[in-house]
Amino acid sequence: MKFKKLLMLLIVFLLLAISFLAFHDIFERHTLRDWLTLTASILVFLYFVKESKK
Repeated sequence: MKFKKLLMLLIVFLLLAISFLAFHDIFERHTLRDWLTLTASILVFLYFVKESKK
């Protein structure tokens, strides 16, 4: 179980880093891929929060 949480935390940090790189310039026009990456990051983060409360 500890390994699963550690792996999920690593995935969350990687997705958040990718989202930061995609959205680092707020004045730049963003593509659908950028928005999908951000959405996936948020969903994985919320799943991690839900699982860590168990």
